[in-house]
This record gives sequence, structure tokens and C-alpha cells, in this order.
Amino acid sequence: MRRKGTTSSGRQRWRCGACGCSSVRKRDSRAKRLDMFLRWLFSKATQADVGCSRATFKRMTREFWRIWPIAPLAGEVCDAVFSGGMRSCS
Repeated sequence: MRRKGTTSSGRQRWRCGACGCSSVRKRDSRAKRLDMFLRWLFSKATQADVGCSRATFKRMTREFWRIWPIAPLAGEVCDAVFSGGMRSCS
């Protein structure tokens, strides 16, 4: 890829020397958005306190709601199984 001018917004455009396709590189800001999401999640702040609209906050944090934390293995054997807050004894 080599430089090939700029877009109308002023961003650098890149062109492939082999096939001729052009693209604009985007900044990967997932780590910054994950940090913002976790700070909000573990605080007492509301979505209004974040500093952006509700819709913007939802769009920026959409992918992080699907992350399931892995529960640590306790190493204990129990007779009861807890699932979704309900107890099932055998």
C-alpha cells in the first residue's frame, strides 16, 4: 500500500500497487470503548452521566453486552446445582 492523496474530509487514502484498490485506514478504538463501558458498568453513574446521548452510548457499547465472563473453577463438589438463581437438589 502506498499513499494516494486524501479524501474530501482530509484523511489519507492508500492504494494497493498490485490490484489498484484504495482504502482509508480506520482507528481501532475498541479498547477505549471497552474501558468506558466497564467504568460505567461498575460505577453508580447513569447513561446520562456518560457525556453522550443514550443512543450513542448504546451503539458504542453494543458488542460488549454479549461478553460472558467465565466463572472461576472452585474445585469443590456440591450436591446442589444453581442455574439462573434457582436451586436444584439431587
